[in-house]
Amino acid sequence: MVVQYGVLNDIHFPFESPAYYRALDLMQRWPNLRHIYLNGDIAEIESVSTHPKSPRAQQNLLDELDYVNQKFDTLQRLFGDVPVTYICGNHEHRIYRYIRDIAPHLWGMLEAPKLFRMDERVNWKFVDYGPNQLVKLGEARNLYVRHEPIVGGQNHAKGTAEKSI
Repeated sequence: MVVQYGVLNDIHFPFESPAYYRALDLMQRWPNLRHIYLNGDIAEIESVSTHPKSPRAQQNLLDELDYVNQKFDTLQRLFGDVPVTYICGNHEHRIYRYIRDIAPHLWGMLEAPKLFRMDERVNWKFVDYGPNQLVKLGEARNLYVRHEPIVGGQNHAKGTAEKSI
């Protein structure tokens, strides 16, 4: 029996592409889907970004979070009891940077796991952002996922792959 894992990267809600919906459609057809990994930058979190990409960036953070949570609710409906691991990316981490730099008195009140209602989501786990972020992919012996690259710079994907060997 082939065991299948779904890994979704860089969806950037609310800017998801049609490829996201094609991936969901494909994953729904898998007979042995064991786990879904949301591998960072699932949410854009543009309203608190120092690098907004659209005039729409002026939208309210609550509206962004509501949209993301609606998409997560849909994932739960589509995949039922399939465990989900949400690996925080640098875009979700914008919330922490915003609080640290603009509203430090809110520290501890607005945390990504709370904002994405992780405590309400059965079989969902949140992995915080940072350099030690490393999540074993299911039962695979030496296969891991992470959002944060090990090596920075212009060729960070290549450097991360080479350093990981």
